[in-house]
Amino acid sequence: MNIGRADLRKALDDVLRTDSDFDTFCLDRVPDTAKLFTNGMDRLAKQNRLLERCDAEDLLQLLRQHHPTETARALARLQLAQSAVARPTPPAQPLLPPRRIRGEERLLTISVALSAEQELHVRYHVPGYEWLAEAPLVSLASIEAMAPKLLYQKQRGLAAIHRLLDRGVEEDQEAFFTGAQVTGEQGIGRLLYQLLFPDALVERRVLAYLLDAEDPTLEQSPIRQPIRVRILTSDAKLIALPWRLVCWKGNLLADYGWTLEVTPELVGKHQVRLSLLSRILVIAPKPASLPSLGTDGHLEALRARIKATLPDQAEPEYFKTVHTAKELGDALQARFDVVYYFGHGSIEGGQVCLRLGDGKDPASLLTMADLGKRLMLADQPPDFLLINACLGGAGGGQSAGHLLSTRVPLVVCHLTPAYGNFAGPWAIRLLAGMLLDRDDPVMLLHRRDPTCAAQSLRDFQWAMPAIFSSTRSWEAPPLIGRRTPGNPLRLDRTIARAQVVDLVQVLIEGRKRRVEALVAYAADQSLIERFSWQATDYLLRRRVGAMYPINLRFPTDRQELGKSLSEDVLLQIGRPKETLGQALRRHAPKLRTAGKPVLWLNFGVCGDGEAQEKLTPAQLHEWLKWCSEVLAHEHNCGEELRIVAYLALRVEPSKQAFLHSKVEEEKVTFNSERLRIFLLPPLPKVEKGDLKDFLSDPDLSSCADNATTIKDATELIYLDTQGHYEPAVEHIRWAEQHGWQSLIDKLKAKHGVQGSAHAEESF
Repeated sequence: MNIGRADLRKALDDVLRTDSDFDTFCLDRVPDTAKLFTNGMDRLAKQNRLLERCDAEDLLQLLRQHHPTETARALARLQLAQSAVARPTPPAQPLLPPRRIRGEERLLTISVALSAEQELHVRYHVPGYEWLAEAPLVSLASIEAMAPKLLYQKQRGLAAIHRLLDRGVEEDQEAFFTGAQVTGEQGIGRLLYQLLFPDALVERRVLAYLLDAEDPTLEQSPIRQPIRVRILTSDAKLIALPWRLVCWKGNLLADYGWTLEVTPELVGKHQVRLSLLSRILVIAPKPASLPSLGTDGHLEALRARIKATLPDQAEPEYFKTVHTAKELGDALQARFDVVYYFGHGSIEGGQVCLRLGDGKDPASLLTMADLGKRLMLADQPPDFLLINACLGGAGGGQSAGHLLSTRVPLVVCHLTPAYGNFAGPWAIRLLAGMLLDRDDPVMLLHRRDPTCAAQSLRDFQWAMPAIFSSTRSWEAPPLIGRRTPGNPLRLDRTIARAQVVDLVQVLIEGRKRRVEALVAYAADQSLIERFSWQATDYLLRRRVGAMYPINLRFPTDRQELGKSLSEDVLLQIGRPKETLGQALRRHAPKLRTAGKPVLWLNFGVCGDGEAQEKLTPAQLHEWLKWCSEVLAHEHNCGEELRIVAYLALRVEPSKQAFLHSKVEEEKVTFNSERLRIFLLPPLPKVEKGDLKDFLSDPDLSSCADNATTIKDATELIYLDTQGHYEPAVEHIRWAEQHGWQSLIDKLKAKHGVQGSAHAEESF
């Protein structure tokens, strides 16, 4: 019989049910091809390699010889299926389009559909092309077979996932959606990845385009670059899945800058530009017949979080709360930028419903269709809808996101019950990040802090809010007049911070340089231990590239310092079986556009009186040698990454000239096209003018509106500290807590100053 590739693939899956059966067949019958299989290959990749190298009829003949009975049954089933429905022939793959435009966002829309025969049809779209590639048809069953242990309440595969989401108890959800059940070889994460990339050859082709790879036939590592993925589907089995759990070789793609959102349209139509002050509508029903959710406390915490940074945003004009269906109807006559529901949700008659009141009266339930109609009463729907309720994203085609995302640019809702210990704080972080920090909410929803138990792989809830988007772009201009809490550590250090900015800019823009070994030093009372924070804070506020700081410990065992550095750094930032280069790339900030991410590795302070003992010249030499030979090596810091290795030294003034001469010698030894060593000038004392500049800045000091206070405080702080940085900072910190006049009175009494501290004196 003449057999096509798609049918042969099905026959192989039908006859060779297990991975061991498949491997045995290949080793026995096609050993030349089996030799090309690598340890990291999954079955689908091996099968694709087999189909590439072997003639379909020859393979079928070998299958008949090896498993005659099973093959005959499989072919009979295929013939029955062929007689029932004609299979459409997929169009020929287009030629690989030109290389991606430099600086263009790495955006991929994946169209995923299921046929009546439960075959997966996947197409890939990128900006500027109707479609980039198309995967061969593959049965859903063959993909689900990759997670054979995914069995729950007699359901398998995707059906088991949906049963867990909709009806599973918290203990079962935790068992299936955490740890190796997600990241393992047969885990849910790999199953979800295979739904998006069912064919290895097409996967390579698509990733090569997005990752700017030269050869589209080679395997690509998707964790090299962040990619925005829009999943276009209307299939109930695919709409409401925990897509943030997608894994590649045990790595959560969300940890590497990938974002995954479900979309109703091939091209996003909404261009959102968030207002400087957003009009927020909070829907917070409190039905007496249902368990209390601590609504009042949650809303007060949300309002306080907003008010602390942007007082006007918390005023009633911009922050409106309604509790009943009537109040909601009245409020929605006007347009709001953000609509936030905090309350009970359930699935009634297959529809997602929000509970607005008591009893079984239909008026007490708000369906998603009804909510959509109400939102459209105003001239324009909101930009963002957050449904913080149980099962808002469940129900397949009836989910809130699927029904409303054609009208509302961005909808976020829960796939599972919204557990109280997580839902409230999570929503506050999300809304504050979007409204105050001006972050893209989709990026925020994928950002995970592994040190937080609720966002770790020991907890599943961080991945359960579903994201539905029809946005083309999301812009949030920086807030004008935003007041940041006073931080005395932003006092002075102007020259040193400016030098760091210049060093990092040159590092990012350079073609060859990879690592900057930066050494800072100062004497006592300088707060040298806080300069790393001051430098990175300044870099982030000035938006000098994408940077991520990591605080490290300098090795205590310094006998073989180069070896200890490699081992200790990997121990502090790595995962099991990870190389140093892999760990560094994983921690690097993710970019979707042009530029280079920067890792700031802070090795802390070494010196007398510090937790880390002072360095000898030989140990400083070994650290710089390690930076040159290990950290700057291509395997650890490739073209896609830049690193600042920062070390601070507490050095008494009499030894600072010796340190300077020693570092100059090391520059001659180690400076190269890949590494530069830079010794910052010693951190200076504070001048009076620096104090006045700080106290006069309303973004830094609460006394900036009182000229007399500024003059008195400047004179008295300088008089008391003689310009030493640490006590000056402590005075500012104390005054921000207890009042500036209290500090002035205290210092006047201490120094016996009468009247104004700035009284004019004779020369």
